[in-house]
Amino acid sequence: MNEYDEPKLVRRLSQVSLKGQAAFAAACAERTFPLYERYAALTGQGNQAQLRAALDAAWKAVGTEVSREDLARWRKVAGALVPDDEDPGWIDETAYGQNGAAAIAYTLSTHLTGNPQDAGWAARQLYEAADYAAQRQLGDLDINDPRAEDALRATLVVQEALFGIQEVLAFVNDKSEVTCQDAVRLKRQAYDAGERLAKFTLRSS
Repeated sequence: MNEYDEPKLVRRLSQVSLKGQAAFAAACAERTFPLYERYAALTGQGNQAQLRAALDAAWKAVGTEVSREDLARWRKVAGALVPDDEDPGWIDETAYGQNGAAAIAYTLSTHLTGNPQDAGWAARQLYEAADYAAQRQLGDLDINDPRAEDALRATLVVQEALFGIQEVLAFVNDKSEVTCQDAVRLKRQAYDAGERLAKFTLRSS
């Protein structure tokens, strides 16, 4: 089974170009976006159009030049759209809203800081969204049980997310530089994978 090892992930990301790191982060964020869409539809909160624009700006910056001012502005937008734990009307899907908006904020930070840890944090949002879905599916699971982590990791939803992380990581590791055409391809594949992941979050394990 695939597993989540963030230190190893960040070490591998440190070996690829900045655009490769940013493309990786954007692909992880793209996979969470359908979950943010569900959160927005169910709660009437958030701003799906603004968050979509922020993620599109991150993708654009992979293939072309985008000013740091614009990237910083969109990062602020994405950060402001992360739902607060104290927001009224909290439902289970609000956690997905947090993961989706945070993943995009970290993706934009990757462009600005050049720090592979930011890309790692974008990937963590995807993993945590899947892990949260698995916990909901395994409602009678005792998370203090030593076997709980293995049970969660074995679910379809977690394996789908981890496969996506590894797939994109392998792609950017094989590229000396990520091109505009690569970004278009990755974006399309990631959104399709995100819709598939969203369906897995609704399934029993």
